Amino acid sequence: PMITGGLATVKNYYLQGYDIARQFLPADRYAIVLEQAFSMDWVDFMKDTTRYKNVILDIHIYHCFDPNLWSMSFAQNLQQSNGPDRYSIARQTLPVVLGEWSSAYTQNAYGEPLPNAAVQAFVKDFVAIQMNISESDPNRAGWFWWCFKTEKSWAWNWFYHVEEKLSLAPNQRVGPRMPVAYLYPPENAGFGGTTGTTGTTAPATSGSTGSSGTTGSTGSTGTSG
Repeated sequence: PMITGGLATVKNYYLQGYDIARQFLPADRYAIVLEQAFSMDWVDFMKDTTRYKNVILDIHIYHCFDPNLWSMSFAQNLQQSNGPDRYSIARQTLPVVLGEWSSAYTQNAYGEPLPNAAVQAFVKDFVAIQMNISESDPNRAGWFWWCFKTEKSWAWNWFYHVEEKLSLAPNQRVGPRMPVAYLYPPENAGFGGTTGTTGTTAPATSGSTGSSGTTGSTGSTGTSG
Protein backbone atom coordinates (compact mmCIF):
# COMPACT_ATOMS: atom_id res chain seq x y z
CA PRO A 1 0.00 0.00 0.00
CA MET A 2 3.04 2.29 0.10
CA ILE A 3 2.26 3.57 -3.38
CA THR A 4 0.22 6.44 -4.74
CA GLY A 5 -3.34 5.91 -3.58
CA GLY A 6 -2.40 3.49 -0.80
CA LEU A 7 -4.64 0.50 -0.08
CA ALA A 8 -7.39 1.79 -2.39
CA THR A 9 -4.99 1.39 -5.31
CA VAL A 10 -4.17 -2.16 -4.24
CA LYS A 11 -7.84 -3.06 -3.97
CA ASN A 12 -8.59 -1.64 -7.39
CA TYR A 13 -5.67 -3.62 -8.81
CA TYR A 14 -7.09 -6.80 -7.27
CA LEU A 15 -10.55 -6.14 -8.68
CA GLN A 16 -9.19 -5.62 -12.18
CA GLY A 17 -6.76 -8.49 -11.82
CA TYR A 18 -9.52 -10.88 -10.79
CA ASP A 19 -11.52 -10.21 -13.94
CA ILE A 20 -8.44 -10.72 -16.14
CA ALA A 21 -7.28 -13.87 -14.33
CA ARG A 22 -10.72 -15.49 -14.47
CA GLN A 23 -10.60 -15.36 -18.26
CA PHE A 24 -7.90 -18.03 -18.07
CA LEU A 25 -8.37 -19.59 -14.61
CA PRO A 26 -11.92 -20.89 -14.03
CA ALA A 27 -13.17 -20.61 -10.47
CA ASP A 28 -14.08 -24.28 -10.24
CA ARG A 29 -10.42 -25.23 -10.74
CA TYR A 30 -8.31 -22.36 -9.43
CA ALA A 31 -8.35 -20.19 -6.32
CA ILE A 32 -7.15 -16.62 -6.54
CA VAL A 33 -5.11 -15.63 -3.49
CA LEU A 34 -4.85 -11.99 -2.46
CA GLU A 35 -1.99 -10.84 -0.22
CA GLN A 36 -3.14 -8.57 2.61
CA ALA A 37 -0.72 -5.71 1.76
CA PHE A 38 0.12 -5.09 5.44
CA SER A 39 -3.50 -4.28 6.26
CA MET A 40 -6.48 -5.97 7.92
CA ASP A 41 -8.93 -3.66 6.16
CA TRP A 42 -10.47 -6.30 3.91
CA VAL A 43 -13.86 -6.86 5.52
CA ASP A 44 -16.58 -7.04 2.84
CA PHE A 45 -14.02 -6.86 0.02
CA MET A 46 -15.26 -8.91 -2.95
CA LYS A 47 -18.32 -9.78 -0.87
CA ASP A 48 -20.47 -10.47 -3.94
CA THR A 49 -19.96 -14.24 -4.05
CA THR A 50 -22.03 -14.57 -7.20
CA ARG A 51 -19.28 -12.67 -9.03
CA TYR A 52 -16.14 -13.25 -6.96
CA LYS A 53 -15.69 -16.97 -6.44
CA ASN A 54 -12.94 -19.06 -4.87
CA VAL A 55 -10.97 -16.08 -3.54
CA ILE A 56 -8.67 -16.45 -0.52
CA LEU A 57 -7.07 -13.72 1.59
CA ASP A 58 -3.44 -14.40 2.55
CA ILE A 59 -2.69 -12.96 6.01
CA HIS A 60 0.68 -12.86 7.81
CA ILE A 61 0.85 -12.30 11.58
CA TYR A 62 4.25 -11.93 13.24
CA HIS A 63 4.82 -10.79 16.81
CA CYS A 64 8.54 -10.41 16.14
CA PHE A 65 7.96 -7.64 13.59
CA ASP A 66 5.69 -5.50 15.80
CA PRO A 67 7.63 -3.20 18.18
CA ASN A 68 4.48 -2.81 20.31
CA LEU A 69 4.68 -6.50 21.25
CA TRP A 70 8.39 -6.88 22.00
CA SER A 71 8.06 -6.19 25.72
CA MET A 72 5.19 -8.62 26.24
CA SER A 73 5.47 -11.54 28.66
CA PHE A 74 4.83 -15.10 27.53
CA ALA A 75 1.25 -14.92 28.83
CA GLN A 76 0.65 -11.59 27.10
CA ASN A 77 1.89 -12.97 23.78
CA LEU A 78 -0.51 -15.89 24.11
CA GLN A 79 -3.39 -13.58 24.99
CA GLN A 80 -2.52 -11.36 22.03
CA SER A 81 -2.65 -14.41 19.75
CA ASN A 82 -5.92 -15.74 21.11
CA GLY A 83 -7.53 -12.29 21.39
CA PRO A 84 -6.73 -9.49 18.91
CA ASP A 85 -4.92 -11.75 16.42
CA ARG A 86 -7.76 -14.27 16.38
CA TYR A 87 -10.37 -11.52 16.05
CA SER A 88 -8.54 -9.77 13.20
CA ILE A 89 -8.73 -13.01 11.21
CA ALA A 90 -12.21 -14.10 12.32
CA ARG A 91 -13.77 -10.81 11.21
CA GLN A 92 -12.61 -11.23 7.62
CA THR A 93 -15.34 -12.07 5.14
CA LEU A 94 -13.08 -13.83 2.62
CA PRO A 95 -11.66 -17.26 3.45
CA VAL A 96 -8.27 -16.78 5.09
CA VAL A 97 -5.00 -18.65 4.78
CA LEU A 98 -2.24 -17.84 7.27
CA GLY A 99 0.33 -17.63 4.53
CA GLU A 100 3.35 -17.06 6.79
CA TRP A 101 3.84 -17.69 10.48
CA SER A 102 6.33 -19.13 12.95
CA SER A 103 7.08 -19.21 16.67
CA ALA A 104 9.30 -16.11 16.42
CA TYR A 105 8.19 -13.55 18.99
CA THR A 106 11.18 -11.36 19.94
CA GLN A 107 12.96 -8.47 18.25
CA ASN A 108 16.03 -10.68 17.91
CA ALA A 109 14.11 -13.61 16.46
CA TYR A 110 16.85 -14.42 13.95
CA GLY A 111 19.54 -14.70 16.62
CA GLU A 112 17.79 -16.27 19.59
CA PRO A 113 19.73 -18.98 21.48
CA LEU A 114 18.18 -22.43 21.64
CA PRO A 115 15.12 -22.33 23.91
CA ASN A 116 15.30 -23.31 27.57
CA ALA A 117 12.48 -25.23 29.30
CA ALA A 118 10.42 -22.09 29.99
CA VAL A 119 10.63 -20.91 26.38
CA GLN A 120 9.78 -24.40 25.12
CA ALA A 121 6.65 -24.51 27.27
CA PHE A 122 5.59 -21.12 25.91
CA VAL A 123 6.34 -22.05 22.31
CA LYS A 124 4.20 -25.19 22.50
CA ASP A 125 1.15 -23.10 23.42
CA PHE A 126 2.09 -20.26 21.05
CA VAL A 127 2.27 -22.67 18.11
CA ALA A 128 -0.90 -24.53 19.14
CA ILE A 129 -2.94 -21.32 19.37
CA GLN A 130 -1.80 -20.10 15.96
CA MET A 131 -2.61 -23.48 14.41
CA ASN A 132 -6.02 -23.38 16.05
CA ILE A 133 -6.72 -19.92 14.67
CA SER A 134 -5.94 -21.21 11.18
CA GLU A 135 -7.89 -24.45 11.41
CA SER A 136 -10.82 -24.08 13.79
CA ASP A 137 -13.26 -22.30 11.52
CA PRO A 138 -14.79 -23.41 8.19
CA ASN A 139 -13.73 -20.05 6.72
CA ARG A 140 -10.03 -20.89 7.23
CA ALA A 141 -8.05 -22.22 4.28
CA GLY A 142 -5.07 -23.51 6.26
CA TRP A 143 -1.54 -22.30 6.91
CA PHE A 144 2.06 -22.28 5.69
CA TRP A 145 4.90 -22.19 8.21
CA TRP A 146 7.88 -20.02 7.29
CA CYS A 147 9.97 -22.05 6.69
CA PHE A 148 10.57 -25.82 6.57
CA LYS A 149 14.20 -25.76 7.70
CA THR A 150 16.81 -23.12 8.50
CA GLU A 151 20.55 -23.22 9.15
CA LYS A 152 20.54 -21.20 12.38
CA SER A 153 17.27 -19.60 13.52
CA TRP A 154 15.28 -22.23 15.42
CA ALA A 155 12.12 -20.07 15.70
CA TRP A 156 11.64 -20.23 11.92
CA ASN A 157 12.60 -23.91 11.63
CA TRP A 158 9.57 -26.20 11.37
CA PHE A 159 11.75 -29.28 11.26
CA TYR A 160 13.32 -28.30 14.60
CA HIS A 161 9.90 -27.84 16.22
CA VAL A 162 8.80 -31.31 15.17
CA GLU A 163 12.09 -32.94 16.21
CA GLU A 164 11.99 -31.26 19.64
CA LYS A 165 8.27 -32.01 20.06
CA LEU A 166 7.40 -28.32 20.22
CA SER A 167 4.76 -29.12 17.62
CA LEU A 168 3.50 -32.06 15.62
CA ALA A 169 3.42 -32.53 11.89
CA PRO A 170 -0.12 -32.17 10.44
CA ASN A 171 -0.51 -35.90 9.82
CA GLN A 172 0.51 -36.68 13.43
CA ARG A 173 -2.06 -34.45 15.12
CA VAL A 174 -5.27 -36.09 16.30
CA GLY A 175 -7.96 -34.59 18.50
CA PRO A 176 -7.97 -31.17 20.21
CA ARG A 177 -5.32 -28.77 18.95
CA MET A 178 -5.14 -26.11 21.65
CA PRO A 179 -4.43 -27.35 25.19
CA VAL A 180 -4.84 -23.99 26.92
CA ALA A 181 -7.44 -21.27 26.37
CA TYR A 182 -6.14 -17.75 27.08
CA LEU A 183 -9.24 -15.71 27.66
CA TYR A 184 -9.88 -12.33 26.10
CA PRO A 185 -10.58 -9.54 26.99
CA PRO A 186 -7.58 -9.16 29.32
CA GLU A 187 -9.55 -8.42 32.49
CA ASN A 188 -10.90 -11.95 32.34
CA ALA A 189 -7.47 -13.51 32.03
CA GLY A 190 -5.10 -11.62 34.29
CA PHE A 191 -3.17 -9.79 31.59
CA GLY A 192 -0.19 -9.30 33.89
CA GLY A 193 1.03 -12.85 33.43
CA THR A 194 -1.56 -15.36 34.62
CA THR A 195 -3.34 -17.60 32.21
CA GLY A 196 -6.96 -18.41 31.68
CA THR A 197 -8.79 -21.66 32.10
CA THR A 198 -8.16 -24.94 30.40
CA GLY A 199 -10.18 -25.64 27.30
CA THR A 200 -10.26 -27.72 24.16
CA THR A 201 -11.34 -27.18 20.60
CA ALA A 202 -12.86 -29.35 17.95
CA PRO A 203 -10.54 -31.27 15.61
CA ALA A 204 -9.33 -29.23 12.65
CA THR A 205 -9.11 -30.09 9.03
CA SER A 206 -5.71 -29.80 7.41
CA GLY A 207 -2.62 -27.64 7.19
CA SER A 208 0.57 -27.34 5.21
CA THR A 209 4.08 -26.22 5.89
CA GLY A 210 6.95 -24.75 3.96
CA SER A 211 7.39 -21.49 2.16
CA SER A 212 6.18 -23.00 -1.08
CA GLY A 213 4.51 -26.21 0.03
CA THR A 214 1.25 -27.62 -1.14
CA THR A 215 -1.76 -28.69 0.82
CA GLY A 216 -3.39 -32.07 0.95
CA SER A 217 -6.06 -33.92 2.85
CA THR A 218 -3.85 -34.28 5.91
CA GLY A 219 -1.40 -31.51 5.09
CA SER A 220 1.94 -31.67 3.36
CA THR A 221 5.31 -30.01 3.63
CA GLY A 222 7.33 -28.07 1.13
CA THR A 223 10.82 -26.68 0.88
CA SER A 224 11.84 -23.15 0.23
CA GLY A 225 13.81 -23.90 -2.90
